[in-house]
Amino acid sequence: MKLAIFDVDGTLVDSSAMITASLTAAFAAEGLAVPERTRMMSIVGLSLVDAMKVLAPEEELTTHERLAAAYKQAFWQHRERGEHTEELFRGALELLEALRARQDVVLGIATGKSRRGVAHLIEKHGFGGWFATV
Repeated sequence: MKLAIFDVDGTLVDSSAMITASLTAAFAAEGLAVPERTRMMSIVGLSLVDAMKVLAPEEELTTHERLAAAYKQAFWQHRERGEHTEELFRGALELLEALRARQDVVLGIATGKSRRGVAHLIEKHGFGGWFATV
């Protein structure tokens, strides 16, 4: 038996537009200069407060915490409005289907994405019951 473990953001799902839009909103809410897109994408995978420390190293911890909270709020507002949808990368669905069809493979997800965010993506893409572990 084999276990195939997938990350979500940047592996199965292209969430770059959602991430950059949410970071842009967070920095604007704090009245800070918005980092360049390349810098924004460099923090994917870090916890939100750690990501804000990288993007705004001159700011204090309280500002990093406010940026993280503003990011979460913007992210969910974008999702509620159906903006910047997180679509599967080309070929991801076919790969998961092929692996799922095999008797010797079990699928799993390991990600820094919130449990609620993963649950949303599983529901959105019809992956209920596909992953043995999340």
